[in-house]
Amino acid sequence: MSQPPDSSSPADDQPGKNAADSQPQPVRDVLPPVQPPTAGFLLQLFLIPLVIVSIIVLVWLMFSWLVHMGSDPKQIVRDLQTLDESSWQKAYTLSNMLRNPDHEELRDDAELAGEIAAVLGEELESADASEPRIRLRVFLAKALGEFRVLGGLPVLVRAAETEREAEERHVRLAAIESIAVLAVNAGEERVRDEPGVMEALLAAAREQSEVDQTPENAPPSAAEVRSTAAFALGVIGGEAALDELATLLHDASPNTRYNAATGLARHGDVRAIPTLIEMLQPENDAALADEVSDTQKSFKRGLVLTNGLNATAELLRHSPQGDLAPLREAVEALSKADVPNAVQLRATETLRNFPE
Repeated sequence: MSQPPDSSSPADDQPGKNAADSQPQPVRDVLPPVQPPTAGFLLQLFLIPLVIVSIIVLVWLMFSWLVHMGSDPKQIVRDLQTLDESSWQKAYTLSNMLRNPDHEELRDDAELAGEIAAVLGEELESADASEPRIRLRVFLAKALGEFRVLGGLPVLVRAAETEREAEERHVRLAAIESIAVLAVNAGEERVRDEPGVMEALLAAAREQSEVDQTPENAPPSAAEVRSTAAFALGVIGGEAALDELATLLHDASPNTRYNAATGLARHGDVRAIPTLIEMLQPENDAALADEVSDTQKSFKRGLVLTNGLNATAELLRHSPQGDLAPLREAVEALSKADVPNAVQLRATETLRNFPE
């Protein structure tokens, strides 16, 4: 008996079926119909991100406004007149602003300099030697050095001379350094001729104490005061300053001797030569006396050698009259010594500056 047709037989085997009807349908025919976007969808796609971006921009503008408001130098000075624990940070911000090229006009603002000087003057009247108050005075002194006007110089002289507690030496050093910076900004002769400046620096250069070396974290030593004064005298120049520097070439402190020699070289004074030769010795262990770790010693050795070469080049720039042969020999030996490549190259370059 014959079997009935299998219902699972291919459609093309069934009579009445077109072969084309059995082909796969295009994808577009099986996807759901495309609907136009709804208002809710558009809201999520465009409006919500726009709101987020607007909030970010608004926050950024508010932050910029607050920063600008907090960076108004005159407002900072006014705030300093009401002292609190953050006063020294405001003074630090102020000193940084004065160093910033974007605020160049502030350096000629005599009114601002006078206001800062008034705050420092009031601070010097206080006997409070706590760390925040010392920091405040240090940064006020540093700020005054950045001006090109001399309104703050008298109070810097006072700060350089005021020491009721050992901690106040931090303020003295900052004031002495600022006098030197002010001399560069406003003119060495102008600063040198102001009343009390030379007397304060010469007194600091002769600072003495029973112990020149102090423990770590202790207030600066008398040797540090002399060294800083030597630096300032070298910047300011003048006959009295150079004669004092010549005396400091024999100081027990290497840093003081080297700052004195550098200052003399800056003005073309050949009295610096013996100490410059000392600075150019690769095995100059005396220069490392205050350093503890090998890293510190290595850094200090390179620094002294580089400073010695720079001072030598500065001396030669003045075409000094004197016997330069020993100095030339020291530079030539350094160019061949076992020292960092940068030092060797600098020594070789310095050799070219010697007269034939």
